[in-house]
Amino acid sequence: MCILISSIEHPDYPFILLSNRDEYFKRPTERAHFKDYDGVRVLSPLDLGRQEHGTWIAVNTDGKIAVLVNYRENNNRGK
Repeated sequence: MCILISSIEHPDYPFILLSNRDEYFKRPTERAHFKDYDGVRVLSPLDLGRQEHGTWIAVNTDGKIAVLVNYRENNNRGK
């Protein structure tokens, strides 16, 4: 399960974001680094366990943040 915590209440920091990724501890990852995507600089780690090498958390140099978390699908929908 992934957990996301954020706060805007800290006296020294305007925004705090904490995120974990604990589904598979041995899943290979690459440390966060900057990469250019169509001229936009993005800081993110990479998931090397999948062919797409996607990420679960990223921030660009304009301060836009993206975070991916899990959700549970209800397989009994409509029943």
